Amino acid sequence: MTSKPKSEDEPACGPEWPDEEDLALYVLLSRVLHGLRQLPEASSADQRKSKDRTMNATRKPAVLAVSVGLRDARERRKMGLRELARLLGMSAQKLSNVELGTNVPEPTLVAQILGCLRVSRTEFDQIMKIAKQVDVPNFVDQSASPLIDLLWTYEQLSSRIVEWAPFCIPDLLLPSPPPAAARDEAAEQSERHDQELFHRQCRRQTMEQGGRRYVFLIGDEALGMAHDKPDGAEQIRQLRDAGRRLDVTIQIVPSGPDSAAAFTLFEDGPKPIAVALKHSHCTTYGTDKDVLHKYHDTAMTLLGRAFAKPVTIEAWLDSLQARAS
Repeated sequence: MTSKPKSEDEPACGPEWPDEEDLALYVLLSRVLHGLRQLPEASSADQRKSKDRTMNATRKPAVLAVSVGLRDARERRKMGLRELARLLGMSAQKLSNVELGTNVPEPTLVAQILGCLRVSRTEFDQIMKIAKQVDVPNFVDQSASPLIDLLWTYEQLSSRIVEWAPFCIPDLLLPSPPPAAARDEAAEQSERHDQELFHRQCRRQTMEQGGRRYVFLIGDEALGMAHDKPDGAEQIRQLRDAGRRLDVTIQIVPSGPDSAAAFTLFEDGPKPIAVALKHSHCTTYGTDKDVLHKYHDTAMTLLGRAFAKPVTIEAWLDSLQARAS
């Protein structure tokens, strides 16, 4: 299929059809983003999990955070769902829907549940603050030590995770730090450091369980910074090992003046369900459709840049050594 030539007098009445090369490139990028390698066929149990995941995947970040927080609080008290529902004077089905995020709870109900569970004042204030934002499609998590790790939660709800890392190696691909890494830090910094390591370990366990695809788009500047670090060789080795997995795709993206900031896009099938933008002191989660489409298009653009100048990790290391010599 080729573009139809226009005469100079012909009015513009919409976009022209793309030519065959453009269509081929678009199909190729879509296949990479949606997974070039086939995963094992899902069992009936996996299909049920996928159905449950789809049901929950449309939840706004604050709704999801509240539902997970309430369920975790109940499980820490070792209290059954029916027992808690009886104490609250409500049906077990309604409470289950609240914990699944299929029902958006009123803040008064959230407060009632937390009070019945006798959570700490800190946990009560944190969950109640989130409960007041359940109607907002975007959510900014400013907690120093979050009770609910939404990154991990959205990964469990996703069939595919696309992460763009322009300046550093993604957390899931980093080698495990030594246990003594936080000994000399201040108490508050040490607690936050331990919390981050715990969340990273949870996310890695989810990744190791399989059943979902990971696409890592890594900027060449990130590789350069990693190479210069004391554990740079270990980071590069970890990248190589991860790239051999059937459910992992790693693409190196050349740096450019218009490169987007780092983000993680969560998808269930072909549908984006959330995007996370991690900053130094907070993480922003978005579920607005226009925002999701924007970041999906950005991921496609980054893949196009990677395919325009394809570079493997080994080839990049060879060129770096050649420049050094």
